[in-house]
Amino acid sequence: MKHRMPDKSAFWMPSDKLLPNPHKGFTTFNRFRGDALNENWTVETGWMMEQIPDLNALRTEGALDYPNPEIAYFRIPWRMIEPEQGKYDFSFVDYVLEEATRRGQKVMLRFPPHAARPGPLELPEWFREVLNLPERRIRDKQTPLHPLYFESYSNMIRAAGAHLDGDPRITALDMSLISAWGEGDQMDMLTDEMWKTLVDAYMLSFRKTPISAQFNHPESVFYANTYRPVGIRGDCLGNMSDHMLNHYPRYFPVMGELWKKAPIA
Repeated sequence: MKHRMPDKSAFWMPSDKLLPNPHKGFTTFNRFRGDALNENWTVETGWMMEQIPDLNALRTEGALDYPNPEIAYFRIPWRMIEPEQGKYDFSFVDYVLEEATRRGQKVMLRFPPHAARPGPLELPEWFREVLNLPERRIRDKQTPLHPLYFESYSNMIRAAGAHLDGDPRITALDMSLISAWGEGDQMDMLTDEMWKTLVDAYMLSFRKTPISAQFNHPESVFYANTYRPVGIRGDCLGNMSDHMLNHYPRYFPVMGELWKKAPIA
């Protein structure tokens, strides 16, 4: 019997091209693919890449040579979502979802309570007025441990869930609990009731959208996993001065095999 040689095009062939895998790789940060890269930072201004760009800036696309990211990661601060107490505005979030779709990306979202400096990423103005808070100093990461924070921030998350949960344009929600950028520097200062109030708001309001959590407080991550699989997320890949050598190795072994069940970023 004469055997026919198979078509070589049916085989995987060696390549030096970048081969993207779905949901594996890098993300754009407060930008969409094709936009200019984020600016650097100074002590006076803080990290400019955290700033939410204006809409006109985001509509200017460039031809930049970096890996093609499938996910646009956006941190949209609490004060943009709730400019007045109990009144929620998701117009910017809706714009981000629409523009990401136009650019061929899914969106990962975080709603941080504030950053570590005064300005557009500070706590909502109405919240600061109620508690008579002074202007935040640069590098001040602290969130007021006041009942109003846990009540109001949780209510905002519930409103976000009512508006966004299950939206197919959202690839994951990045759980933000307290402190600058929502990174949880104060978690050890909270009672179990305090942090569970915040986690419950996420888990009960986002029942369909995948969730990732900050890994530096394993108790809250494992508590969230009693609802359904929740992954972990961390910043500063490549920061060899601290994060990669000291910070991450301390926590990752504790997380076990969560990566098999939920998003890791």
